[in-house]
Amino acid sequence: TARSSSRSCAAAALPRPDRIDLRAEALDAFGQTFHDLRLSASLAGPRWRATLGSREASGELQFDPSGRGAVRARLRHLAVASTADGEARPDAAPDTRDSLETLPALDVVAERFSVGERQFGRLELQAVNEAANWRIETLSIGNADGRLDGKAVWRMRSPRRFELDFLLVANDAGGLLERLGF
Repeated sequence: TARSSSRSCAAAALPRPDRIDLRAEALDAFGQTFHDLRLSASLAGPRWRATLGSREASGELQFDPSGRGAVRARLRHLAVASTADGEARPDAAPDTRDSLETLPALDVVAERFSVGERQFGRLELQAVNEAANWRIETLSIGNADGRLDGKAVWRMRSPRRFELDFLLVANDAGGLLERLGF
């Protein structure tokens, strides 16, 4: 319609920011609250580069918006919120199939990864969105008590299911079970 084309022309005429500096006591994003947030981002060619600091996550990020997008994160720590029973918060996951199908590719390394009070150690995750499937090419979680290495496919269309092929090595079975809440 004429109205929507005039809006898109007006939006195209607006200046595009090339730097963002954000400070907030708390910011809700991705189903998580980030406390004492400091984010400094700048546009470098087609990619955004950012430095993130908060109680829940800190480190360096890159975002490439081409295609479905790609996020590369090198984090010193990543703490995912949990409910009282220790499970990941259900609102941390996208609500609809459409939002799942638009997730960007991920290349994440977190030196210290935790869910609630549970400390899991170093996390490496590489995943690609294939629209109908979320393919986890690398999943690695390691600490002094053990290591989990795997690959997975999360099928987002009916019948929905999650398939994980993994190897679990326990250096200290009791310590590993305790980390898992048993």
